[in-house]
Amino acid sequence: MTGEANQRPGIPRGERGAITIADRVVVKIASHAAREALSRFTESVGHVPPGRRTPRVTTSVRRAPERDTAGRDAESAPGRQAALGEARMRITVELGYPSDIGAQCAAVRREVTERLRTWAGMEVSDLAVSVERLHSAYASHGPGEGEMSANTWRQPTGDRDLPPEPGQAAPSADGTPGTGSGATAAIDEPGRSTRRFWSMRRIPAAVVALLSAAAIGLLLYDVVSVRAGRSAMRWRRRLAEELATRPLDDVWVIVGAAVAMALGLWLFLLAVTPGLRRLLPMRQPTGIPGTGEVRAGLDRRAAALVLRDRAVQVPGVQSARVAVGRRKVKARARAHFRELEEVRADLDATLGEAVTSLGLARQPTLTVRVRRPKKG
Repeated sequence: MTGEANQRPGIPRGERGAITIADRVVVKIASHAAREALSRFTESVGHVPPGRRTPRVTTSVRRAPERDTAGRDAESAPGRQAALGEARMRITVELGYPSDIGAQCAAVRREVTERLRTWAGMEVSDLAVSVERLHSAYASHGPGEGEMSANTWRQPTGDRDLPPEPGQAAPSADGTPGTGSGATAAIDEPGRSTRRFWSMRRIPAAVVALLSAAAIGLLLYDVVSVRAGRSAMRWRRRLAEELATRPLDDVWVIVGAAVAMALGLWLFLLAVTPGLRRLLPMRQPTGIPGTGEVRAGLDRRAAALVLRDRAVQVPGVQSARVAVGRRKVKARARAHFRELEEVRADLDATLGEAVTSLGLARQPTLTVRVRRPKKG
């Protein structure tokens, strides 16, 4: 019998069996692993609405090439699993705020990589975790309320023990309100001023530093050359001659003075103004230990998207455009049915509530305009 088995012809490569993992299976495993990793962070998952806790996964799977049967018995089981393919994926999640965002993203990457290697025999070559939205702990879970986009500015601090908003018990891991009553209340002081975010001004600082270093280096080189017995450079002799002979009312002297004054005024304005006009400071809670180091800001474009989504949900609104400034919010809508006054009143109420729920430190004024769409 052994001799017959040895004389049996080999099976062609195209007719051999193979193990294939479908892309949707990889997506399902990654989504389950990411959600399980995030569920361990109870301080964050409790602030995310139940319908938005499932991560969204997009993947691209590259199958492993077929290999010869030679040396197959010498391979270990983990080696055969790792040879099934290679996956590149992007996982989009929504997290609670405040929480340790970096630790949650690292947990998702670690859990997904281990599960795919163990369950599907897939190696993850590239895994990007994208935080699409943050759900604030200090606002209710209405549609679009208490949400911040991924562009939210946040300073890294250890704030994973912050309690929920006043009057609410600490939520459980599945998002249901808890019954505990020992949580510390987070109180906002209405009269408390919140400082704006200051820009680093990296580009202007780098340009000024490079130009200053180049000019001073060139001048120092010329001075050292003169001290060494060489003649001064032509540009320096010409400059000294022009400064000594040209009168102060000359056109070029006036133009040069004006340019220098404009550059100095520009640098002065950059130094005394905060910049970062696209970031709106959010309210800073008081009465909670450790929150003095936490500052949050909301991108104006993200706030405009939230308000626009709330505006188009009003009955009768066909389209809406919202512009969010530091002091004013302007909403323009087109209503294709219902009376304009009724639509305007509903928009005032809806957008006013949405602006309040954004949790901004300075409440902007709301202006609403409603009109009929153009015919034709």
